[in-house]
Amino acid sequence: MNRKFPPTGRIPASQRGAILVTSMLLLIVLTVLGVTMMRMTNMQERMAGNTRDLNLSLQGAEAALRAGEDRLSPGVLTSRPLATAAVGCVFCARNSLPVAIYDISKFDWKALGQEYGVADTQEIKELSRDPRYVIAELGYVPDGYAQGQDPPTGRDFYQITGFSSGATGQTNTVLQSTFPRRF
Repeated sequence: MNRKFPPTGRIPASQRGAILVTSMLLLIVLTVLGVTMMRMTNMQERMAGNTRDLNLSLQGAEAALRAGEDRLSPGVLTSRPLATAAVGCVFCARNSLPVAIYDISKFDWKALGQEYGVADTQEIKELSRDPRYVIAELGYVPDGYAQGQDPPTGRDFYQITGFSSGATGQTNTVLQSTFPRRF
């Protein structure tokens, strides 16, 4: 039984370069996988930033909406406000606001809206600018159709619109509510 073993250190001709090709293929697969994961992480980071910007914008518009509702509260307002169609009015007359109040190119919130909080100060530091609100008169609705000598009772309805931009200024949110008030 004479077996001939190849001398130590010699590789058979059929196996030369197989390890190199295999390792290169494995390296390419790992590189593609790593690049894909980096892109996914970058996309998720941008999505999280956009969601944060949207949430900040929504919270700012909600704050402006609540400030407008507080302006109509019984302790602050004791009589019916005079609704005018004037530019920059806090209480705007019926049908004086444009239909596309949410479109910044058609409605100038800086000139026409009431600033949330103290004028010319930045109350919400994370936002690009202070939220604003506008109050529009919708009309008076009597409680019933009873006739007599007593003055009619009813409610005035107002539409409050709050606007805010997010931290980047690219996300805008407009919220509206209808607010009834007895005087």
